[in-house]
Amino acid sequence: HEQKPWWTGLTGPPKNDTTIMVSDPRDGPQLPFACINMETWSVTSSEGPSHEGLYESLFERTPGAPLHGIDCYNMKQCWWRYFWGPYNEKPLPGQAHRLSFIKLFNLG
Repeated sequence: HEQKPWWTGLTGPPKNDTTIMVSDPRDGPQLPFACINMETWSVTSSEGPSHEGLYESLFERTPGAPLHGIDCYNMKQCWWRYFWGPYNEKPLPGQAHRLSFIKLFNLG
């Protein structure tokens, strides 16, 4: 009933049935507006996020800024366009989901 000693190499050939699916990391899990207190958002709100206590540079849309190229202006629009849509997309056979989780963090 004892298992063969693994250190003698009697456990068989190396396992080689692993599949790794890699996606472009620029598509997530960090969303472009994650640094502007996204964890406090109401995803049904048609108001823009509060600027209180944040650097104004986080809200700029110039090249190099976090929101450059982002075309949403309120919490609901951003959530649906940049999270909910990609999250619910069906992946092609053999491919990973475009977005399976998001990372919330504070720049503090």
